[in-house]
Amino acid sequence: MKVSKQVVFHIPHSSHSIPKKMRSQFLLTDEELENELIKMTDRYTEELFTSGFTCTKVCAKVSRLVVDVERFTEDAEEPMSKVGMGAVYTKTSDQRVLRGIISARERQKLLKEYFFPHHHQLNKKVIQVIRKSNKVLIIDGHSFSSIPLLYEPNKNVNRPDICIGTDSFHTPVSFTIAFVNAFREAGFSVKINEPYSGTIVPLEHYQKNPHVRSIMIEVNRKLYMNENNGEKLPEFDAFAEKIQGVILKVLETNKVE
Repeated sequence: MKVSKQVVFHIPHSSHSIPKKMRSQFLLTDEELENELIKMTDRYTEELFTSGFTCTKVCAKVSRLVVDVERFTEDAEEPMSKVGMGAVYTKTSDQRVLRGIISARERQKLLKEYFFPHHHQLNKKVIQVIRKSNKVLIIDGHSFSSIPLLYEPNKNVNRPDICIGTDSFHTPVSFTIAFVNAFREAGFSVKINEPYSGTIVPLEHYQKNPHVRSIMIEVNRKLYMNENNGEKLPEFDAFAEKIQGVILKVLETNKVE
């Protein structure tokens, strides 16, 4: 299936790759690290959101435990740095020490190797689409634990099937309404900006360029994977087709204004 050329899919947390050269930074045993990856990785989201589409997409190459490309680079600007989860994580999901102390120089090296190239690629794709179509819609694809993890600010255990994240400047109200209605019509429970809020926008365009639109779609992991071992549920393929069907329906009936 072809998706509108105005759409760019952003998948930041699907990778569970930790380069061998980075392994020594992490103080966890192999078993502990694997368990942390299961808790923190948005597993299969690249497949979940885009497997049936011919589309433009930008996916992070390494685990968010190495570098989280959806954080601000400076801890002073990043709220999640208060729980050790800025761009470079220092704590686990249950607030244990994740990695040894790294110097400012080592931290900058990590950002230079993984963070900045990712955002350069995202911005490049966004600009390419704008040049061809004048406007772009970024679909920021994520998943979340069915039970609040210790580090998470939102402790509400009543979690929806789908969370729609928005930005007051970059998310058209019409798209928010369209996605909420489409997911509900497909049988899902939906909340806006809960348990997570916001959506990715390249900093070059943030709060500046009205032609850059963005919306976040977060899927409850219990719907498609075993949260204890990280394996897909048997109905994964049918579920992915359903999610993509909702996305395609919205894109076909709503213009990127």
